Parts: sequence; C-alpha cells; structure tokens
Amino acid sequence: MSSLFAVIIFILLILLGGLIWRVRHRFFIPLARLRHTLSVLGAPPGHSVAATMQAARSQLRAWAGRAHRAERELALLASVLEKTHDGILVVDDDFRILFANASASRIFGHLGASIKGRRLAEVARERQIYEGFQRALGERRAFEGRIERLESTGRKTFQFQIIPLEAGKAAGVFLDITRLEHLERVRQEFLANVSHELRTPLASILAYVETLLDGAIHDAEHNVRFLEVVQKHAQRLNSLVNDISDLSAIESGHVQLEPTVIHVRHAVEDVMETLRPRADQFDVRLINAVPENVEIMADRRRFEQILINLLDNGIKFNRRGGRVRVDAEERAGETAIIVADTGIGIPPSDLPRIFERFYRVDKARSIELGGTGLGLAIVKHLVRIHGGKIAVQSQPGKGTQFTILWPMKPDQGDGDRRSPHPHHSSVD
Repeated sequence: MSSLFAVIIFILLILLGGLIWRVRHRFFIPLARLRHTLSVLGAPPGHSVAATMQAARSQLRAWAGRAHRAERELALLASVLEKTHDGILVVDDDFRILFANASASRIFGHLGASIKGRRLAEVARERQIYEGFQRALGERRAFEGRIERLESTGRKTFQFQIIPLEAGKAAGVFLDITRLEHLERVRQEFLANVSHELRTPLASILAYVETLLDGAIHDAEHNVRFLEVVQKHAQRLNSLVNDISDLSAIESGHVQLEPTVIHVRHAVEDVMETLRPRADQFDVRLINAVPENVEIMADRRRFEQILINLLDNGIKFNRRGGRVRVDAEERAGETAIIVADTGIGIPPSDLPRIFERFYRVDKARSIELGGTGLGLAIVKHLVRIHGGKIAVQSQPGKGTQFTILWPMKPDQGDGDRRSPHPHHSSVD
C-alpha cells in the first residue's frame, strides 16, 4: 500500500509540476513580457495583474486610434493621388504598372479604363519613358523628360519626372504643360509684335528729325510737312502705348468696374457725336437705331470704349457713302447690341483671328489710318469682364456685323426668347 501511495504522490507531483510549468509559460512569462513592453513604450505596467491588463487595454486603444487615423490619412492621400490633374505611374522591376491614377490612364489613351497590372510597353509607346523607368529601377537615378502626344482635343505636351522608390519600384509624374507653352509662345509673339510696332514709327520719326536737323528745318516748302509726319507717327506711338497699357490692365484683372444703369441709345448717340467728324471725313453715315427703352448695367467709360472701337473700325474700313448702324434687342435673357457696317468685310479665313492682339486683316490700311491692332482685343476683354460675349459675321465686299450679348439687368424680364443668330466667330 505504501508503494502505491508513493506512486500516486509521485504522479501528482509530476502533474503539479506540469501545471506550474504551463501556467508559467502561458501566464507569467507573457505577463512579464507584456510588462516589459509597456515599460519600453513608456506606459506604467502596474504591480498587479489587473493594473497591467488595464495599462495594456489603454495602450491598445491608443494604437487602434493611431491606426484609424493612419488609415484615414492613407485614404485621403489615395484620393488626392487619384484625382490630381497630374498623371502618376508606379512601376515594378518587371515594368508592370502597380498604380496609375485616372489622369495617367487619360494621358496614355485609356480614359475610363484602369491600366493597373499592365506592362509599361503596352500603354507608353515613347522610348524616353521606358528609358526613364529603366534608369530609375536599374541605376537608382532620377530622370526628366518631355513628350508630345496627339489626343482628340489636339496635340498635348507633357513634362515628366521619374524617381526611384523602394527597391524594385519607381514612380513617374506627368505634368501637362500645353497651356504653359502656349502662353510662352503668346508672350514671345507679343514682345515681337510690340517691338515691330514701336520700331516702325520710331524709325520714321528719327529719319524726319535727322532731315530737319540737317537743314530741312529752314526749307519753308517742306518743313511743316515733315513736322506733320513726325506728329502723325508720335500720335500713333501714343495710341499704341495707351492701348498696350489698357490691354495689360484688363488682362491682369486690374481694371475696377463701376457698373451703373446705362441708357444704351443715349450712350450710342454720345459716341457717334464724338466720331461724327471722322465719319464725315470718310463720307460714312452713322445710324442710331437702338430703341429708347434698352438699358444695361455696365461701367460707362468702358462701355463707351467698346462702342468707340467698333464704330471707329466700321468707319475706317467702310466705303465712301457707306453706313454704320447700331441696333439693340432682347434675346433669351440677354441684351444684344449689334454694330453693322457696309464696309469691305472680312475674309472667312481671317474671322477666327480678328480678336487677337496686333492681328490686322488689311495691315497697310490699318497702319495708314492710325490703327494699333489692339482695338478688338480690348473690346473682347472688356465684354468678357462684364460677363458678356461677342461674335462676328462678315461677307467680303458687303460688310461686317459685331453682336455683343450683354447680361440683362437683374430687374429686367426674360424678354424675347428667340435664339441669337449664328455667327462665324465668337468669343465668350
């Protein structure tokens, strides 16, 4: 019996030792490790099991909060990358696309379809792009380049940069610089045109002044005529500088409008009175057919500037015995102001460009008559900053008609619901 009892005691001791070992490994060691981890993280673990568990729960809640915030930030970043106007591609070392936002899909001709998972060579035909990713992935060096692609809206120019990311990945960012390049061309053309426009009258002034200084000042037969030529070119220079200053202020948004109610017929009559001596000089009749009840909201000085430019063009490019007529009517919630002449007209090929700076249909005649080539550009911008639109239609040899669609006064009704007539060229 004593032997049996000893065996039982021995077995119980073994079981108890195993239980202690299991409890130690399943509870005390993890608890010790947990306390050590909390201490490393700067969270007091406490002296009791309950205190340690409470500290662990607090730390888990803090981690969960940070993880949630990180998840939100990642979602925001993904949304920004997806919706940015710049195209973004991420490629792995097999040249397979891991990420492509909507702009990248559009740039590479897959609008509305994802290019993720496809090989780079399938979507980008330009060798420069392939070489850029090759350098970033193989040599861990950034690459910059420029490509042109033909899209449905026309030729587009893109500047791109490719940079290495973590091992085996590279990212490319594609920026559409089409408009920037267009603006740079416009700037260069403008400077070239200004230089040319200034050079011509300055050369004439210098030539005549030198002639006068060389003795012609005492030539009673010619000195007055020479001085008149100098005066004419000086006036042209003054007009050019004034128009450039006006156009620059308008385009840069530095023009402060002072809208007021304008009785259109009266405003037209005032402008016609100003231009009547010029009209008589060209034997052109001015007709004011604007109804008495037409009113608009506009800056009076700027509105008269629009009328002066349009009427002056109608006078200068008319035929002797011709006429310039101004009319107005309500059209589908807008006030249409029509300036029509019976002049030489504009060829169809020139119509789309007549609102460009320094563009002239008949350059020689325009310069002879004192034109700067900026009048219609000023008109276009002045109409636009008032919220209006301008259109032109013309027939060579029969005349030209400009139609300004002006926003109706807030207290006016919808008026005539007829649609405006079609125009060959319009600017809004």
